[in-house]
Amino acid sequence: MCSSRGSPSSGFPRSSSRRPGSGTSFSTAGSARSLSKRAPKTEAATSRPNEPLDKIRRARAPRDLLDCYRRGRNADFGPYSLRSTLMDFLTHTQIQTLRREYGTPVYVYDQALLERAAREVLAFPNVYGLTARYAMKALPTAAIVRILTGTGLHIDASSGFEAERALLAGVAPEKIQLSAQELPQDLKGLVERGVLFNACSLEQLEAYGRLFPGREVSVR
Repeated sequence: MCSSRGSPSSGFPRSSSRRPGSGTSFSTAGSARSLSKRAPKTEAATSRPNEPLDKIRRARAPRDLLDCYRRGRNADFGPYSLRSTLMDFLTHTQIQTLRREYGTPVYVYDQALLERAAREVLAFPNVYGLTARYAMKALPTAAIVRILTGTGLHIDASSGFEAERALLAGVAPEKIQLSAQELPQDLKGLVERGVLFNACSLEQLEAYGRLFPGREVSVR
């Protein structure tokens, strides 16, 4: 125990004492307060692999949303899928061969997986017939387009540029449908080559009618 006299201005004695296992206690003329020692807060230095899931928990998301997230982690595709970044369809030897031949970075796709996904879409139950279309905006690479259209998928183009890319990839024009928010300048030429048009507004219907009066057209 150590003690000291109070300051001349107070006129009260003041003492301080420390007991094992406790904080420091101060007492002054009938009033007392205790201060406890707290360890300083430190941020974790390690990475958090479940950070996206933790954010969802902090937002108190519904249980079904969390369930969807967990299912997505095990799905073949998806932004948080564990499989989306794995190239388990390649052996280590194949990876080294690709690196030597093409350099890095390089994009590698699983053709068998793409074809399987396309067949699953084409097998959707339907009553009046089904025309399944691959959206060119997803990945307009010619090799991918040829693989998917080879399974029976048609093409959904959202611009004249995408329609042209599908034609350059060898897709038959009657298997390409153009659904654009803005009419391409070469709409007349694309339709005359056999590309199908899907009108997205009354203005587009009127414009199409002026170019091709009396011709059938689909409406979005």
